[in-house]
Amino acid sequence: MDTQTKAHWKHRRNAVTQVFNDRRIMGWGLTILTVFMSAGVYGGDYVPVPAKDVPDNLFRNYAASLKKPTVIVEAKDVPAAIESAKAGDVIQAKVGTLEADPNAIYKFSNGTWIIQAKTGTFEADPNSATRKFSNGGGGCPPWQRYAVIITKDNLTLQSETQGGFTIQGGGIKVYGKGIVLNGLRVTGVTRGKGHAYNSDAAVLFVNSTDCMLLNSIVENNVDASGIGIVGSRGIVVRGNHSHHNFLNGIGGNSSKSCLIENNLIENNAVGNSDPLGEGGGGKWVQCDGITLRNNMFRGNWGPGIWIDIRNKKFDILNNVFHDNIGHDPEKAKGRSDGKKFAKFTMGYGICVEYNLYNGGPFLIEGNHTYNNGRSGIAVWESRWVTARNNRFDDGVELRADQNRDETGYHISDVLFEKNTYTPQAKLTLYLSFPMSQFNLRNIVLDLKEITRESLEKDAELEKNARNRFFSSVGLVFSAIPAGTFTMGSTDFPDAQPERQVAIAPFAMNKLEVTLEEWHRVKEWAINHGYEFSVKSLGEVKDNKERRSPVASVTWHDAVKWCNAQSEKDGRTPCYYTDADKQQVYKQGNVELSNEMVRWEANGYRLPTEAEWEYAYRAGTKTRYHWGDTFEIKTGEQWGKPVDRSRMICAGNSKGQSREIEGARVMQTNNRWGFADMSGNIEEWCWDYYKPGYDPKETDNPKGPKSGTTRIARGGSFNSEAKSGGPCPLAAGHRGSYNPSEADVARGLRVVTTLR
Repeated sequence: MDTQTKAHWKHRRNAVTQVFNDRRIMGWGLTILTVFMSAGVYGGDYVPVPAKDVPDNLFRNYAASLKKPTVIVEAKDVPAAIESAKAGDVIQAKVGTLEADPNAIYKFSNGTWIIQAKTGTFEADPNSATRKFSNGGGGCPPWQRYAVIITKDNLTLQSETQGGFTIQGGGIKVYGKGIVLNGLRVTGVTRGKGHAYNSDAAVLFVNSTDCMLLNSIVENNVDASGIGIVGSRGIVVRGNHSHHNFLNGIGGNSSKSCLIENNLIENNAVGNSDPLGEGGGGKWVQCDGITLRNNMFRGNWGPGIWIDIRNKKFDILNNVFHDNIGHDPEKAKGRSDGKKFAKFTMGYGICVEYNLYNGGPFLIEGNHTYNNGRSGIAVWESRWVTARNNRFDDGVELRADQNRDETGYHISDVLFEKNTYTPQAKLTLYLSFPMSQFNLRNIVLDLKEITRESLEKDAELEKNARNRFFSSVGLVFSAIPAGTFTMGSTDFPDAQPERQVAIAPFAMNKLEVTLEEWHRVKEWAINHGYEFSVKSLGEVKDNKERRSPVASVTWHDAVKWCNAQSEKDGRTPCYYTDADKQQVYKQGNVELSNEMVRWEANGYRLPTEAEWEYAYRAGTKTRYHWGDTFEIKTGEQWGKPVDRSRMICAGNSKGQSREIEGARVMQTNNRWGFADMSGNIEEWCWDYYKPGYDPKETDNPKGPKSGTTRIARGGSFNSEAKSGGPCPLAAGHRGSYNPSEADVARGLRVVTTLR
């Protein structure tokens, strides 16, 4: 092995040894990867890692990984050896360098262009999709130039010593099955055309199956990615070092069932002057079944890993992401072309982006991110993302442009649980449009503090944006500031007298509780001592039922469900069966009083009637939250100023509730962003019913001390909408029902007290 190669592998061993030796057993009992890049990343003592926890195949002796060669050749003779090889051959290259042949002829085979190890010229016809061949002059274009092409199945190409066989200036392309590359060094590839990212890689697997790249160095490739996997299945990339490549360190397009483990991916895209800044540790597009584990991604000018555009199942496990700065003008100061990156900042450890249509699920577990340019992880217009047991020292970002899924959501079904953060870690919301248009669902985050970036600069919107946050349960909440409003209505005798009421700050679920959300909590509750009077509310069979509002819920079951959700999420329950508030309400139909409620608790509860009306009106004083009147025409034809999707009622419901989905829900939003406050499902409130209001109860009223029925508000899909007059869909209408009885048109939404 030459001096340069020895020095390189010494550097690599030191760097990667640091990654896998500097582990710490976290407080939640999971061993994750970590690394010292500056003092005090965690603080405290580090726990040595047992030998059995060191990943397999990382530090084993290279010689032990070699197969017995059937052919031993000089470096320059490798193409000829491949041309004459038969299935099962192991070609071992001696130490040396193979340079790309500038006069190589191409042929079309099995749907792709492949090289033939003969001298000749390849020409592209600019006026045709077909290709022409000749026998002299020119040479093949640089983006198609490969020094080694393997199209035969079940071959092994290995280096006599690790990194000793160098492929210079052309790279290696694999098109086959069962091909193993071991211990190679690929460098100096110039594609010229560039910017095809993974398909312009120095080491390229295309339409290949069950192949491996092991223990190799892919470095200093100009206008090219390091390792690319395109249209392939079952590719294993293990124990490699990909660095200082102009585009990606490693990435894939339209590939399935690949394993990427124990690799060091660093310093890629540094100096890349692409104005979009696309490049970095690795970009993956339209892939499925990819596992990335026990890797280190650091120092890349772009995301450490970029899961971009319609990817399906991804497992990102036990990796380290740090100092991936993105093309950020501040981070790029002092580096070449730093000023060119002002418009595109992608300094994420992990970026899950544009995976809305049939995307996911994405499991992100046991990783450590720190000192990345923007945040440790970004969820950007994607869905079905689960992140748990990670260490995000540099925070979390939710990001959206104008793309939505088929149901109208920018981001949906995101679960962050049991992650740990440093005190400075923030949740950042980055939008390219007004916050009032941001549509999301089922966002569960264990990091609650939000910083704001790139939101509309409208003064009222700024105020509303500060009042928005995401809870640590599976519902999306909006915080409502303290205030006063006129409660009651002259339209309804039992909603008088009107009076000024003061409301303390609270947060309310933006949407009605869905059948899926109900079942998720109920299943937990039954295993923890809860009983519900309604045993079955229907199965979740498809997306429509999954997003349908839960109905046929008694008041008592709704209250117990709130308690169960509070306990499930580590919060203090609100409802008790005794005035001392010691026995959590879990079973039976107990008549609760105001004294049996911990109003100050951080758990979940039904809104009081006053809270519900305050949220419905959202600062308005009209009959409905949009105005005093609307017109109804025959059938489903609605007149101005309210279109037929403003509310779901008897005029357009066809006798059933509508699912909580995208564009329909957005058109029912009131000014504070709460959907379906008029119609769809009537919603239980806390209060006992009594005709009329007590004019003396003006400070956070909680209703009568006793009664026989409970309040429900908002009307439902069965409610008749009356043109120009009061109806059950109006702000002041009060429903009154037996708390032990359920109805197909009655459900709930929940609130929590803010302190």
